[in-house]
Amino acid sequence: NEIITEFNNQISTVLDFKIISEITVSTLTKTIRSTYEGMVVLHNQTGTLPGKDYHTEFIYSKQENNFNVNIIYECIDIWRIVGRVPIILDEIQIEMPVIFKNLEDKINKITDEMLKSGLKLIQPLGQSSQIIGIIILGKKEADSPYNSIEKKFINSIADLVSLSLTRAFLYKEVQEFNLTLQEKIKQATLQIQTQNEKLQETLRFERDMLDILGHELRTPL
Repeated sequence: NEIITEFNNQISTVLDFKIISEITVSTLTKTIRSTYEGMVVLHNQTGTLPGKDYHTEFIYSKQENNFNVNIIYECIDIWRIVGRVPIILDEIQIEMPVIFKNLEDKINKITDEMLKSGLKLIQPLGQSSQIIGIIILGKKEADSPYNSIEKKFINSIADLVSLSLTRAFLYKEVQEFNLTLQEKIKQATLQIQTQNEKLQETLRFERDMLDILGHELRTPL
């Protein structure tokens, strides 16, 4: 609980998702102490909340790992169906959880990759049905399974990270919106100035025409 409180204090004011990722992995390294701790962040090309199209990026991981990033898309497909349920290798190897029963082919593809890469747990990050990141953890010391307290701890960390990432993405979106708005205001101002110049030119032309007409009328008189 103390670590979770300290972690929340650390990331609650951070608006850079790369720093959030660094703090998250550092906290997991100190507490879980697995053979691998990594974090993937999903975002669009502008670095804001992902929509239908998203960019996958290994934001932070201290150790080298041959984990196939493309397997993440398989995980996302599963989470879209069953919700944000962590994929825990030991549990699946003992008995396929009921929630994954109709998705065995996809789950087996993921677990095969996890076995090959020495990974044990893939934890989704996000709000409601939206996935915005993933925490990836390797084997624990002596290859012991993750116990209920550790799983609860990881879930708490994931909830806090999800809130912080969402806040960071929304801040980025506001910045992008402000830049876009400023550009639109600038363009509109230039357009108004151009139209105003054309109007002044038209008025000058009308005045000149009236002067000429007045002169042409006075001359015969």
